[in-house]
Amino acid sequence: MNNCDPDFNGGYPVLLIMRDFDPTSPTFEQDIVTVPIFGPNFEGQGISLLEGYSGFYHTPITQIRENYAYQAGSTASDYPRVEERILDCDIGVQGRNWAEFVQVETLLWKIMKPPKGKRPDFVLRFYFGPGEDDWREITVRLERTPKDLFSRGPGLTTKYKWSLTLLACDPYWYSRTLQDTVTFDTGTGSGANRISQRTLVIDNMADQECWLEYASSELTTTSTFTLPDALGVYPKWHTSAGQRIYVPLPPLGAGKQFHVQTNPMQIALEALDDSQEVANLQGDFNNALPPHTVGAELPVTLKGGTAQTQLSVYAVQQWDRYFGGEAL
Repeated sequence: MNNCDPDFNGGYPVLLIMRDFDPTSPTFEQDIVTVPIFGPNFEGQGISLLEGYSGFYHTPITQIRENYAYQAGSTASDYPRVEERILDCDIGVQGRNWAEFVQVETLLWKIMKPPKGKRPDFVLRFYFGPGEDDWREITVRLERTPKDLFSRGPGLTTKYKWSLTLLACDPYWYSRTLQDTVTFDTGTGSGANRISQRTLVIDNMADQECWLEYASSELTTTSTFTLPDALGVYPKWHTSAGQRIYVPLPPLGAGKQFHVQTNPMQIALEALDDSQEVANLQGDFNNALPPHTVGAELPVTLKGGTAQTQLSVYAVQQWDRYFGGEAL
């Protein structure tokens, strides 16, 4: 028995994934090896997640406090610092015979301890329901050398137990990225003065804010896009108080294809021909899509372009924990 819900991913609710993190590789971001992890009562050839794991649930935070002269106590910030995540767990490795055991051990460390020069990260994916998209995953690496918890030598056992401490520098769990696409197939005017307006609709079901990303199809003529800054509006002291904030992109010529990242920690605008279009960007993105947002409407405008021009929005959903957290 594997002590797992048979309805969760066909009875394999936890997966250990070797993913290609090399951006120069033809298989970049693809899963190279996927290994099921069973429950603590599993018998046979495979890997088990044993009882007593921790750090998988809430994201670690540190409350930021300031002390002022003559103040009793302190003043807490509304924005606690989110720390890296440390996950502790014990795993069991076993086979029905010595050869099977060695095979599983070899595969395990091929994923968790790749050769020097390879990025030592791997992915843990947890399924929490019977649906195809009922999963969340986190990217981790070994924080320190695994502690072996066994006493028999080669050939004398077919079971090993390891105590692992894992590090997730990005502490969030990620679920499937949501997407919406529009085609600017109708508009007013023609040529460079053609104006077409559409509305993208996207959700953020997660319990964390979401920084949207946009991407265009390959452009065949000069195109100028205007994008909303998520749901952001101008403050009440502004001359446009209460109105939506929009960020105009610079005109992009034929053959261009762009990627916009609204997260201020990332490059805001990248063209796939490596031209430095971000230098021509007039404005900044400062607003994320709030947690538990359903049906956010994002009006977008295209000047120029053609009836085949497309624009997509992506919501990369990040979560505090590997199940739960949806809006009630």
